[in-house]
Amino acid sequence: MMMLLIFLVSFFSFEKTFSPSDRIRWEPSRKLTFSDFKGDVPSVTPWAATTSSEIYFYYESVNNKLTKVVVYASFNQEKSWMKKHLPVVLAHEQLHFDITEVFARKFYREVLKKNSADKKELNNLFQKVNSDCQQTQHDYDDETDHGVIEEAQAKWREKVAEMLKEEVPYPSSE
Repeated sequence: MMMLLIFLVSFFSFEKTFSPSDRIRWEPSRKLTFSDFKGDVPSVTPWAATTSSEIYFYYESVNNKLTKVVVYASFNQEKSWMKKHLPVVLAHEQLHFDITEVFARKFYREVLKKNSADKKELNNLFQKVNSDCQQTQHDYDDETDHGVIEEAQAKWREKVAEMLKEEVPYPSSE
């Protein structure tokens, strides 16, 4: 059996400043490619690849009422790298990005339930969703042995596809 180790690094944004030039916004029709991984591969690493994905969140308010909410998952090309250009590695990394999308949708759903633009409350919600996302990412890697256990990988593909169906997408504009 070939041993593949895949590592996930996630960063999350709760800021208005965002540079989309090295980011890919998650879209159902746009899958990651080998060329999307533009980060430098560490000289010594046991990992086959790393994905840096983020939940981007921006909002506007008037009189402490939310008037605009923008949430989406993005892939940071400059912080993501791939040492082993194999379809199985790419598929594993895509699922990490898909998991980030699931949690971006969960976050968007929860933000819309809020009546106010209380920064502390929104930040706490954001941190909770990020924590849940991070735990799910770790569970995914643990249960698939970083993509090595094919049967577990297939189960996670089904699981994440179902999670994406359950969570209503946020508006794609912005």
